[in-house]
Amino acid sequence: MLELLVVLTIAGLLMGLALPGFREFLISAARREASTGLYISLNRARSEAIARNRTVKVCALDLAASTPSCASAGNWLNGWITYVELEGGGIEAIAVQRPVSDQLRLLQSPGGTVAFDAGGRTTVETQFSVCAPDGARDNRARLVRLSRSGGISLKEASSCS
Repeated sequence: MLELLVVLTIAGLLMGLALPGFREFLISAARREASTGLYISLNRARSEAIARNRTVKVCALDLAASTPSCASAGNWLNGWITYVELEGGGIEAIAVQRPVSDQLRLLQSPGGTVAFDAGGRTTVETQFSVCAPDGARDNRARLVRLSRSGGISLKEASSCS
């Protein structure tokens, strides 16, 4: 009986030491998954714009809408939608990205819809920062940068900006 108590005490101590590290690992994996998903979606939107010879847009997804549409507030953690506008109104969804972890912060500067013209270019340089929540030990960010030429890069940064 005493041996069981000692084993349970040691197991509890080990779990207490491992849990914070495991949480940081999960946040890091979610940060990597969200930034890579956004990078892939933006590259696909650019490719679709060139292939279709028309403007393709990417915006934050409105979860409350019955059909895929853009959110007015622009919370990219809710996911995003890649689409083309149809003549006569409405949109054709090319792809819809599911919501990403609510344990993250996803910042866009400047905010708004990203649009690629028929040549794969955009009019505004945009940066997305995918960061851990406030108070996390690992404050690194994954940055997805979009240049006016349409080039998209993904890199690590030492802090969230």
